[in-house]
Amino acid sequence: MRVVYTPGGGLCPVYGFIFLFKWIEERRSRRKVSTQVDETSVIDDEIVNDMFFAHQSKGYAIGNAPELAKAHNSHARPEPRHLPEKQNGISAVRTMEAFHFVSYVPIKDRLFELDGLKAYPIDHGPWGEEEEWTDKARRVIMVRIGLATAG
Repeated sequence: MRVVYTPGGGLCPVYGFIFLFKWIEERRSRRKVSTQVDETSVIDDEIVNDMFFAHQSKGYAIGNAPELAKAHNSHARPEPRHLPEKQNGISAVRTMEAFHFVSYVPIKDRLFELDGLKAYPIDHGPWGEEEEWTDKARRVIMVRIGLATAG
């Protein structure tokens, strides 16, 4: 982790932190398993479930159904493709890793985490009387970095 700003340096008031984390695909394990045997009843069940999805859940539904994801992504602008690089005469393909932003902000003496991949803000609670909100944020972020780099 590269420190760009050290809290307490006296530069300006800090209103929040924005971090870029590597996206780890967990959602594939959330696939719904249907125990019904009849194909038409499975389809009916899927249609009924889709009718009642909250708008936040539709992205998960699209991402978990390869056919829907392909149709959905067909409307996106084409991204430039990275060609394999040659290193010492050996062809190596760059890996395209996905990242996302997570923000940490103090609101009414409580630290909140704002992550667009989660349904709601996460309340990390108040910070101690003898510390700044940035101290609590640093601890929470270090735990998150530890989880992201473990194993």
